[in-house]
Amino acid sequence: MRRTMHVLDGLGPQDPLNRFDHTQESTSSYDHPFFGQLFLASVLSIINYPYSFISDNALGSVQNLYLVPRIVIGILAIFDTFLVYKIADIRYNRNVAFIAAILFAIMPLTWLLSRIVLDSILLPFLLMSILFAVYCNKLHDRDHRKGYSVTLLALVSGIFLGIAILTKLPAVTMIPLIVFLICGNFRYNRIKNLKLLGKWFIPVILIPIIWPAYSISTGQFDEWLGGVVWQATERQEERGLIFAFNVLWDIDPLLLLLGISGIIFASIKKDFFFVLWFIPYLVLVYYVGWVTHFHWIVVFPVFCIASSFFILNLPKTIASRAIYTKIPRPVFRQLLIFSLFFVTVGFGLTSTAMMISADVSSHQIKTAEFILEKVKTVTQNINSSNINGIANKSYVTIISSPMYSWLFMYPFKEIYVLSWFRDSSQPIQTQKVLLAVDQFYKGWIKRESGEERRQIQLINTIHNQTNVTREFKAPEITYDKDAYPFTGLGQGRIGASDVEVRTNY
Repeated sequence: MRRTMHVLDGLGPQDPLNRFDHTQESTSSYDHPFFGQLFLASVLSIINYPYSFISDNALGSVQNLYLVPRIVIGILAIFDTFLVYKIADIRYNRNVAFIAAILFAIMPLTWLLSRIVLDSILLPFLLMSILFAVYCNKLHDRDHRKGYSVTLLALVSGIFLGIAILTKLPAVTMIPLIVFLICGNFRYNRIKNLKLLGKWFIPVILIPIIWPAYSISTGQFDEWLGGVVWQATERQEERGLIFAFNVLWDIDPLLLLLGISGIIFASIKKDFFFVLWFIPYLVLVYYVGWVTHFHWIVVFPVFCIASSFFILNLPKTIASRAIYTKIPRPVFRQLLIFSLFFVTVGFGLTSTAMMISADVSSHQIKTAEFILEKVKTVTQNINSSNINGIANKSYVTIISSPMYSWLFMYPFKEIYVLSWFRDSSQPIQTQKVLLAVDQFYKGWIKRESGEERRQIQLINTIHNQTNVTREFKAPEITYDKDAYPFTGLGQGRIGASDVEVRTNY
């Protein structure tokens, strides 16, 4: 959201403060392409965000400012569900599409789609690229008029994939799948294959090139190259493939089992649609060696479609090979299908209901409100007409995690705000300091590598020189697997700790 607000304020697509959003093993601000913040800023600007949602009521303003972007991402998730349905319908049939869309809407992994992350933003563009490639695959080249249609569909697919890559680079792993779909239409004509692929590759290459071209235009190509290489090969945290599957198992073990089973089952039947969607991404995760829970968003749709394929086709295989049963084979097959379907749906609905009914953020909203009121009180007590040549200073430096800092920096225009605890872009210029101690602070302050030690020492000193002004207790939710199994509540440090607001005044 800070990057989006940076764009909304007309400050350009690349925020220099990006360099503090990751460990300081790399100080490059070029960690991901910038289409995600451009897209979200464009949507929010239509509704005059944030200014239409700021009122005299600080609590109401904070709630609205958090809620509106979530609604936008939620609308994208609904559109994603439709795209999953259409892909499965065209590629397979309506039954597969119906079950896949239901799984996409209710399984525990669905909560990832509500996060304001690049993966959530790139998914609709990626699914549209796959959808148009599937349409392309279904057309036949015997009809001259349809030949033009195939070319147009391929170009549109390439445009959407290029946009997805410009949102986040791992979208390149979908190239084998889309090449397979497009070339499948002309499998007997290599010349047409090459011509069609050449046209498809034009937007796939040209659109993502905008990112490095921008860095060259600003004289920052070396910084761009260093940031990309670090992101791809040099991250030191132990979050590889085994960690990734452990995370997925904790959140949604049933979909993981059904999805993997569906991928294997389809491969046995020589249908490589699922394999080409899943395996290249898995290879990338393995070689990069760093993954977190929301990185599964890219392959969440293929798990849903593969699971649906498996639920519908495995009972057919079992029923056809059953030697003896008192139940007629068609009835036996339908019973198996309905049993698998209702067990899966029951699991998904139960887990998701537990997730959405849990209050994990009310204390964070109250924290942001309290900080704003605390700073506002100081500001009102100062004659700000002409002090140090700057009017309307808050005269309080706010130090918090990105969960709060973007609110203070942009919608409420506070001058002295650190974007991150690790933000060393400016010295502390005020006598008054406010420090919000949450789970991000506690995790960062204990780091032994990859951080600037002087900044840790500075913030630690500020911590020791401040006193607790207010403490906001997190809702009493036990985040272990026994209390909330298979919901993802334990991932991403969602509301995982109390928040202390500390001040030196």
